[in-house]
Amino acid sequence: MHRRQLAATVLASLLLLSGALLLPSCGERDASSPQEWKSVLPGDMTQAEQTQQARAEEAQASLLHGMFSVIQRVLAAEGEVPAIRACGAEAISIAHQVADEKGVKIGRTSFRLRNPENAPPGWARTAVETGDEKPAFFRHADGELAALYPIRMQIACVACHGPREEISPELRARLEKQYPEDQALDFTYPGLRGYVWVEVPPAE
Repeated sequence: MHRRQLAATVLASLLLLSGALLLPSCGERDASSPQEWKSVLPGDMTQAEQTQQARAEEAQASLLHGMFSVIQRVLAAEGEVPAIRACGAEAISIAHQVADEKGVKIGRTSFRLRNPENAPPGWARTAVETGDEKPAFFRHADGELAALYPIRMQIACVACHGPREEISPELRARLEKQYPEDQALDFTYPGLRGYVWVEVPPAE
């Protein structure tokens, strides 16, 4: 692989797999009480819920693939700082596209946020705050199913989310300008970085 292409791929993985959390949630946030959601294990799901689970997994895969494509393209052509801008500018349209295509609500979140707009939905708050490291699923009395998928740190993620003194000055300046409330620093490898959350409506 060409050296520049290899660098672009590594940096794309950095921004994507680390869950840069530049993506606002798509669709209205859950307004119901967390108490109205109950944890459910995959083995205890009904057939309808298993279908909803499959939709959730497809949606999170589509989201990450879309983000990867955008970041890789910009990184290869322009570098990591423009990729941060592109991710912020184009992520909303990607999220809406995935939500429309899959018929779900979707977003990313963390226990240490880069963008405060990415606070977790009510049903996910406890799992996020306690750092649950396994996929988690929740059912609502109205038939809705919610899913939470962990995003783990990769070695390349350290450049954007590792010790703040080790982040390049140019990238740090860009992050401080775009995200003045940024808390998504000082993560260590290996470890948990954040989550993709998905809400799937009941089957009609």
